[in-house]
Amino acid sequence: MEADDELKMDCLSTNEAWELFQNVVGEAPLKKDPEILTLAEKISKKCHGLPLALNVIGKAMSCKEDVHEWRHANDVLKSSSREFPGMEENILSVLKFSYDGLEDEKVKSCFLYCSLFPEDYEIKKEELIEYWINEGFINGKRDEDGSNNKGHVIIGSLVRAHLLMESETTVKMHDVLREMALWIGSTSGKEEEKQCVKSGVKLSCIPDDINWSVSRRISLMSNQIEKISCCPKCPNLSTLFLRDNDLKGIPGKFFQFMPSLVVLDLSRNRSLRDLPEEICSLTFLKYLNLSNTRISSLSVGLKGLRKLISLDLEFTKLTSIDGIGAILPNLQVLKLYRSLQYIDARSIEELQLLKHLKILTGNVTDASTLESIQGVEGLVRCVQRLRIINISAKDLTLKTVALGGLRELEIINSKISEIKIDWKCKGKEDLPSPCFKHLSSIVIQDLEGPNELSWLLFAPNLKHLEVIRSPSLEEIINKEKGMSISDVHPPDMTVPFPKLESLTLRGLPELERICSSPQALPSLKDIAHCPKLSLESFQDTNRYVEIEE
Repeated sequence: MEADDELKMDCLSTNEAWELFQNVVGEAPLKKDPEILTLAEKISKKCHGLPLALNVIGKAMSCKEDVHEWRHANDVLKSSSREFPGMEENILSVLKFSYDGLEDEKVKSCFLYCSLFPEDYEIKKEELIEYWINEGFINGKRDEDGSNNKGHVIIGSLVRAHLLMESETTVKMHDVLREMALWIGSTSGKEEEKQCVKSGVKLSCIPDDINWSVSRRISLMSNQIEKISCCPKCPNLSTLFLRDNDLKGIPGKFFQFMPSLVVLDLSRNRSLRDLPEEICSLTFLKYLNLSNTRISSLSVGLKGLRKLISLDLEFTKLTSIDGIGAILPNLQVLKLYRSLQYIDARSIEELQLLKHLKILTGNVTDASTLESIQGVEGLVRCVQRLRIINISAKDLTLKTVALGGLRELEIINSKISEIKIDWKCKGKEDLPSPCFKHLSSIVIQDLEGPNELSWLLFAPNLKHLEVIRSPSLEEIINKEKGMSISDVHPPDMTVPFPKLESLTLRGLPELERICSSPQALPSLKDIAHCPKLSLESFQDTNRYVEIEE
């Protein structure tokens, strides 16, 4: 079935939706009371431009001339739109036609999984795919940069079926489609579709009405839950979202009866300092997200998680990964970016014990350590996100082959006279592309030393560049150095910043020029505090330029 042909779900603009809603409702109710007109506009917006919803809800309200009825309708749509008259039979059941036409059960599961997030939530594509991999919806095979092609194919199919909306790095569900997914998850007779979702509803504690014994996936994310006191028995539970709450601790008994749990997300509990030893009972756990917590050490209980393949410790207080190679031998994904664990000789030894490692993010404070990382066979191409901080060195070398999977790079508070690029690979005739082809974001902040950054030409797919407080910087791309690079490299490296979307320049008192070919810059969103920078070269380029003095 081609979903595009069977059920068109293109959305109207806000003005078009409001015009359609008024036409369906009719003049009589809307002229009855000024408040009704205001409420009608709010209700129209809740349909998010979906013509089917606008028609069904508009017809239901066309005979209501009492303002109390309109207030009630607005309240129902705010809390649980499934309770709105006609929602299930006239809207959700029709939309389900597109869901039923998806190619296989795994793709349907991928779609339903998106409803675990709150309304209007921007879900990161890579994060979503990680969930899908660990739930077993798709295989875990990764491309050379650590990405999963099958996951992106499924996202594309759901977008084309109008079941998801996407931006560059995220997707989200239309509110009405999310209601459909929640409806399927709560009413379906299929065990694999059983879901309980209470995300973003301001809960202060875990409610008593959750049917833990039958739910396959439970989401309690984005609430204000501070304490857990229950000891649920959930033999079928495979995913549990407790992220973005106010948990300070978790009792060991809570994890006692979750034998099938494979995905546990505790991220963004900013007061959570440790995990109970009883977490070791989650012997089938594959994914554990502890990012943005106050976790400072690896819990003793982690030794029981022998099947864990993904561990996220970004933005934590973690200071050491000693022993991780022995207790978590099957790790494929380890994220340490912005933790207090700085990669050193000792941690490199630990990382080398992780024979299945495919994705690594981290922090480096020493030039020789960075050199060592780039020379370790097991870490080559694993690094996706790298923060270089507090380094003082005459020069720093980045190797395009060793850091071939790099997507995000930060250079912070450092003194480096020159940043060099090593694009050669000893002993190999068939070289990969001599550049950082996956590198899309670079942040340079408080960097002393260089007067130009011509090495940025080695990131031809760069989309976001931020340079802040580099007092000696006179130009971004030096003309002579740029030409010397162009002479020996492919054409895609001769034009500076061909894919750049966002450029932020602040606190650069000596900056006079960006490059000799300013027309190559696709967009400029922010140029600030650069008094010597000439803006004449940016005229007639149809770009947005904001200047802050």
